[in-house]
Amino acid sequence: MSDGRKNNGGTKGNKGGRKSKADEQLLLDRLSPYDDLALKVLSEQMKANEPWAIKLFFSYRYGMPKQMIDVKSNDNVFIPIPIVLPDGKTLNDYTKD
Repeated sequence: MSDGRKNNGGTKGNKGGRKSKADEQLLLDRLSPYDDLALKVLSEQMKANEPWAIKLFFSYRYGMPKQMIDVKSNDNVFIPIPIVLPDGKTLNDYTKD
């Protein structure tokens, strides 16, 4: 090639992209025996009112809320939105010392 692409130092193959499906499946197979243990520990931490455990549960159970970006404003005003749990308390009630 006359434009020099031949000498650009590029490599063939997937040198930094996503792992192959076989590698992902191997990892899943290795971690599968720990599924029950992970759920048990998460449940225990939620019962102990650990905020990270409650947040993790809600993130995977209901998904993260859609993040809205206001492109018309530069105020960067934070407006807290309380999440009320079934027992009537908010996450802030569990994080107080």
